[in-house]
Amino acid sequence: LNSKSRANGIVCDDVFAERTIGKSIMCELMRAHDALAANPEKIRGLQNGDYRMQNVMRSYVRLVDGAAQYVGIVAMYLIFLMVGVLLLDAITRNIIDIPLHWCVEFAQFTLAAYYFMGGAMTIKDGDHVRMDLFYERLSHRGKTLMDLVTISCLLFYLSVLLYGSISSLDYAIDTNETRFSMWNPSMIPIKSLMVACIVLMILQTISQIFKHINDLRGEAVQ
Repeated sequence: LNSKSRANGIVCDDVFAERTIGKSIMCELMRAHDALAANPEKIRGLQNGDYRMQNVMRSYVRLVDGAAQYVGIVAMYLIFLMVGVLLLDAITRNIIDIPLHWCVEFAQFTLAAYYFMGGAMTIKDGDHVRMDLFYERLSHRGKTLMDLVTISCLLFYLSVLLYGSISSLDYAIDTNETRFSMWNPSMIPIKSLMVACIVLMILQTISQIFKHINDLRGEAVQ
């Protein structure tokens, strides 16, 4: 770089830079500006790199949000299945007097699948239960920072939960685990679903982190 840089009508040299700290900082910014202006390829490289990163984040968010939405909608209809099975159990037990032993357990498995499959959609839409003590008093930026902190804590919790669920599924596969009941169903399907849904919740949590980071930068990835 030359010893002098000019921007906005100000000549920046060593004497000017030594007068005050503020002017020295201004000189450094002016020199950096001149350096980038002298190298437009570097500017385009930075812009293209940032643009590519934004595209990757947008694609990730759209893909994960879409998967969470689809799985969540499927989970909504499981309620009707559960109600139908319980209604069948009530009719066969109390009217026909031919009890079906699998109905109650099947309804329990359906309910478990319902809240596992709805987890990612709940995170995406922000519909989880939370207690607000200070949150509503914060500015938009403060709320975004708070959301970023809490969603990071959720990511840690889900990672621990994933480790435990994989261990539980591995045990179920090794021992061909079944539930001790008259129906005696295998535990492998519901535990496999549990692992898959926790993975989806982790992916959705990362998607939320991307959204919060870009919100702080004043950008959108949706």
